[in-house]
Amino acid sequence: MVKMKWTLKPLVVLFAFVFVGSTSLHITDFLTPDCGENNVGCDPNTCCYGPENTCCSMPSAPSGVGCCPISDGVCCGDGNCCWAGYTCIDGGKCSPTKPTNVTQGRDGIPLVPGIPIHF
Repeated sequence: MVKMKWTLKPLVVLFAFVFVGSTSLHITDFLTPDCGENNVGCDPNTCCYGPENTCCSMPSAPSGVGCCPISDGVCCGDGNCCWAGYTCIDGGKCSPTKPTNVTQGRDGIPLVPGIPIHF
């Protein structure tokens, strides 16, 4: 299966050049998984259901991808994510990057494993 991925990408580029006459297309549009109109496609071949998701690394997930249910979320290394404008701190907490009136140490949002898709 790994060898198939390596051969698929050059074939897509060749297809774009031969049939369209140009490789100036957004080739990555052909390589990202088609998860539907209201979902987010993540590499490798994983979908996060819902339009307001951010793809994050999640080693414990089957595909290695976790879904943060926040648009433009900040991925943390502990299996959580934070809102834009926040940074990850210890204990699964989020802290504002700039001083605000928001309480420090707001709880992070747990990642949800991405759904692997198979071709």
